[in-house]
Parts: sequence; structure tokens; C-alpha cells
Amino acid sequence: TEEPSAPGRITTVIFDGDGCRYDGPTELPAGMVTLQFVNDGDRDAFVQMAKLRDGVTLEDVRASDLRRLDNQPDDAVNDPAVYDPEHGSVGYNLVAGDENRYFRFRAVAGDWVLSCGVFIPWSSGPTWLVGGVSVTE
Repeated sequence: TEEPSAPGRITTVIFDGDGCRYDGPTELPAGMVTLQFVNDGDRDAFVQMAKLRDGVTLEDVRASDLRRLDNQPDDAVNDPAVYDPEHGSVGYNLVAGDENRYFRFRAVAGDWVLSCGVFIPWSSGPTWLVGGVSVTE
């Protein structure tokens, strides 16, 4: 997929076949952001960036949701006690091995969490909490 030509910050999550890593800033200005997902592996994978509720930190997510992220990524990412349902999340589309995908969205101020995982039919594959981004006005 070609890189978007519209202006905006680009932040990148990379899946290497065995795990994920975040290659981007820990702070972004509010506004248009492009989340790039690079799947360097040979199997389908996904990425998600979700806004946390006010007062919830990345450390809170690590402490309370990591177990669920490892077992039930859909439930953890949609948990209204942790994630802000008004602003939702971006990504979560499957990206085939050796492909890139770009997701453009308007990031509002607050803390956001990044995760990615492997798609395994009929089960939840491994999911990794790869980092957090603070979006400021």
C-alpha cells in the first residue's frame, strides 16, 4: 500500500513474525495521524491503536489487561472501563504477510495504547501490548 500523501504525523508498528515493536514517538500533537502497520512476517496480523479513558495509564493497562490481551484481544480492546468508547480505536484490519497498511484518523488529546497480534482462525492468537502515545493539544 502506498504511503498517504495527505499531511499528518506517521507512527509505525512493525510485526516481524515473532512479535511486534513500536517505532515512533511517545508524544504526538492532536490532529490527523497515520498509523502504519508493517507486517514483515509470513502470516496475517493486525494492529490497533485505542484511546484510553481519562485517568487510565499504560501501566494500568499492563497491570489489568495484559492477561486478557494475551487471551482475548477483542474483549480487552473493547473494555469500556479501560478504553474510551466515544473515541474508539483505529486499525484492527488483518494485514497479510509482507504487506504494509496505513490507517488515517483524527487523534484527540489523551493517552492511547498500541497493540498488535497474529490472526489464528477460530481462536485468539498471541497479542502484544507494544507501547503508548500521549496525544497533546
